[in-house]
This record gives sequence, structure tokens and C-alpha cells, in this order.
Amino acid sequence: MFLADTGIPLIFVGIRAMALALPIVIIIEALYCSRILKTKIGITFVAATVANVISTLVGLPLYSFRVYTSHGAPMLDPEGHEFFPYPNENWKFSAAILLLLIPTFFVSVFIERWIYQWILKKRTEETRFLRMSWLIHLASYTFLVLAGLGALFYSLSAE
Repeated sequence: MFLADTGIPLIFVGIRAMALALPIVIIIEALYCSRILKTKIGITFVAATVANVISTLVGLPLYSFRVYTSHGAPMLDPEGHEFFPYPNENWKFSAAILLLLIPTFFVSVFIERWIYQWILKKRTEETRFLRMSWLIHLASYTFLVLAGLGALFYSLSAE
């Protein structure tokens, strides 16, 4: 019961960060997609928005589960000593978010590829969608990793 009560506020903190990052991710992916597939930016922006909203809704349960299972569980070495024994423990949340980017990257590539293909199917060849999906997600997740590393280093330096 304790973990559920303390995990819920963490979920809302992360959702606020997602809401701030989502428009930037949509812009990055729309620009790269338009360039790769040589399509107009308007329809690509629509595709990027729909794809990211759907993959975010699919990813929220994964995120919620990760926050719930990681909160309150310290990272211990084999002898039982806690790593990074800083008084400020916000770094754990930042580290958990960074680790969560790994599975969400693959989920996004898979889910969003089909959405981009469905929306843009009449405007380009099918064979280019898988390559495009990997490339646009490498670009957008580079932004997310850099933002996450910034948050991690900030939380480690704050006391």
C-alpha cells in the first residue's frame, strides 16, 4: 500500500515531463520524416502527432508499472550498500526514466511505423517506412536521452 501511495505522485511528475517533451518530439519526427520520405510537412506533422499520441497512450501503462516497481527500491551492491548515497534522491527518478527509454524506443519504432504507414501510404513506398521509423526515432530519442542526462546530472549536483 505504501508504494502505491508514493508512486502515484511520481507518475504525475513524469507525465508533466512527457507533456513538455511531446511537442518537441513531434516536431523532430515530423521534420525528419518529411525529409526522409520527401513528403509535405503538413501531412507529416499530422502523422507524427497521431503516431506519438497513440504510442504515448500505449506506453503509459509501461511507464506507470516501471515507476511503481522502482520507487522505494534502493539500488544495492552485493554487500547491501546503497549506490549513490546522496541525500537528494531525485537522481533515482531520472535514472529510472533514462532506463525506461530503452524499451519505449523499440515500442515507439514498432507502433509508430504502422501509424505513419497508414497515414502516409499513398504518398510513398512501403519499403521506406521501416528505415524512416528507425531514423526519426534515433533523432527524437537522442533529444530525450540528452534531456534525461541533463535532469540526472542536475539532480546529482543539487543537494
